[in-house]
Amino acid sequence: MIFKQLFDQLEHTESVINSLSAEEYTRPVSILSNATIGAHCRHIIEILQCAVNGYDAGSIDYYNRERDLLLEGDRQRALTALSTLKTTVIKQDKQVSVCSGSDEPVISSYHREVVYNMEHATHHLAMIKVGLKELGFTRFDDRLGVAYATIQYNSTSDTSKTDA
Repeated sequence: MIFKQLFDQLEHTESVINSLSAEEYTRPVSILSNATIGAHCRHIIEILQCAVNGYDAGSIDYYNRERDLLLEGDRQRALTALSTLKTTVIKQDKQVSVCSGSDEPVISSYHREVVYNMEHATHHLAMIKVGLKELGFTRFDDRLGVAYATIQYNSTSDTSKTDA
């Protein structure tokens, strides 16, 4: 189930990238503190790459990750990275240590880090949605940037209220 939810987020990210021109993908958006949609997509990709790439060693380091700035400027490169992640992210659960930015690593599990990445992607997709609105986009999936639990809640609720 967690991988399905993560794949939904990755597909939303792909959809956003595919809906934008190269100029729109790299245009600074004032409401995002002049970050670009591409920068948020890069960040989603890189954090998940950390989890996938740290799996074999059993050590995930989000703090000292390599930043590939080409991901935020080249839509095709970002789409290729997302495609690769979709084929490499599914792995057996196991204990991993996570660099906490201090001397002590935090003990976690790979699947817990996948859940973290899913929630992290949701957060950035919500910011991307705000950026898209500022760029004048009005048509996108209503579920973009909405937590899976909220989507489930809204589908069974009589009202259309949202949960933050």
